[in-house]
Amino acid sequence: MSNSDGDVRWSALSIDQLVEEYWSTIAPAMRDDGMDPESEHPPHRWLKDGFGGLIYTLREHPRPDAGGVFPR
Repeated sequence: MSNSDGDVRWSALSIDQLVEEYWSTIAPAMRDDGMDPESEHPPHRWLKDGFGGLIYTLREHPRPDAGGVFPR
């Protein structure tokens, strides 16, 4: 598994930055693990193993303007 939050401070990002970081960090890691980020959600367990900061941000800092941003 190649996923990692690295230096990303997800909770400090604006919605536009969050989307950009999702596509530049998480989408490539999903592809590396055989998933299609254009048509699949990353599984919670997969995110938890390396992108816990994103899970925390989405849980603790909900963004009502994020609807439709991530693949369904």
